[in-house]
Amino acid sequence: IKLEPSKLTGKNYNATLHGTIGPSQAESWPLDLRLDGNANLKLLETWQSGIYAAGAGRLHLRLEGTIANPQWGGAVDLEEAQIGSETFPNSLNHFNGTLVFNKTGVRIEQLVGETGGGRMKLSGVLDYTRTPLTFQIHAEARDVRMRYPPGVSTLLNADLNLTGTPEHNQLTGDITILRGGVNANFDLAEALAQVKQASTAPSEISWARSLGLFVRVISAPDIRFESSSTRNLEAQFDLRVRGTLADPALLGNVNILDGHVTFGGTEYTINRGGIQFLNPFHIDPIISMDVSTRKQKYDISLDFTGPLDKLRVNYRSDPPLPVPDIQLLLV
Repeated sequence: IKLEPSKLTGKNYNATLHGTIGPSQAESWPLDLRLDGNANLKLLETWQSGIYAAGAGRLHLRLEGTIANPQWGGAVDLEEAQIGSETFPNSLNHFNGTLVFNKTGVRIEQLVGETGGGRMKLSGVLDYTRTPLTFQIHAEARDVRMRYPPGVSTLLNADLNLTGTPEHNQLTGDITILRGGVNANFDLAEALAQVKQASTAPSEISWARSLGLFVRVISAPDIRFESSSTRNLEAQFDLRVRGTLADPALLGNVNILDGHVTFGGTEYTINRGGIQFLNPFHIDPIISMDVSTRKQKYDISLDFTGPLDKLRVNYRSDPPLPVPDIQLLLV
C-alpha cells in the first residue's frame, strides 16, 4: 500500500503523511511512513485538565518496523514552549530544544528555558514500549524565584528527578534556598495557617494525588530574608517534604536567628525563634518563639509555644503589668 502525500489539518496542527505499508502477512507487514508538520502545544490542554500550554512543535517523524512491532524515529523541535498549572505558582516558559524518538522511547535533548526569572534545563527519557509508560526526567534550576506562601518570595537552586509512571510517580532531589523576601504585609501566623490548611485540603487533580514527594529543602549558609519595612530576617532550616503533592507533609526545623516579624498584626523583634515540623502525615508547625515589642512606655515580651490551633502565649512587661493590661496594649 502506497500512501501519497496527504495533508492532515486540525485546530492546532497541520502535517503531511506519506509512505508505504506491506505487503506480507498482516502481523509482519513492514512500515515506512513519514510525518512532517507543525503542532501548537495547546493540544496538551485537551489531554490533561488544569494545565495551560503554548508554543510550537516542528514534527519530523518516521514510523518503521512492522504493524505488530512499530518503531518511531525522528525528532520534534520545540520552539518557545510554555506549560503551566492552575495550582502551581510557577510556569515553564521559553523552552527550546529537541525530543529525539528511537526504538525504546523519547530522549529529551538540550531542552532549556526559563521559570520564575531563572534558568532551567531538562533532560531524561520516556519509554512508551512498556506498559504502563515509564519516564525518568531530571530538572536543573538556577536562580529561580518562587512566590509561595503569599507574602514570601524565595530565590532557589534545585536538582530534581521525576520518575515512575503516569499513575505512580515520585519527585526526589534537593532544593537550596538562596535568598528570601518578605513583603510589608506578611504575617507569620496567617502564612503558617494557610500552609497547614492547604496541606489538609483535598485535591481534585489526579496527578497531584499520584505524585510522591521525597525532597530536601535547605538554606544557603549566608541566607537572609529581605523586607522593605523591617530589617533583615536571618534563618537556617533543613526540611524534608514527604507525602504527595495533593497531601504533603513537612519534617524538620526552621531556626530564626535574628530580625523582625509581624505576628497577629503586631511587629516584634525576634530574640529566639524556631518552627518544628514533626507530623509525618501533614504540615503541622509547632512554634517556639521569644519575641519583644514596645508599646507606649512598656517593653513587652511574649513566648509563643505549641501548634497553631493550641498556641500558648506567656506575657511579660517592663514595667510589670497584669496580663489583661498587656493584651489590651497589644490589641
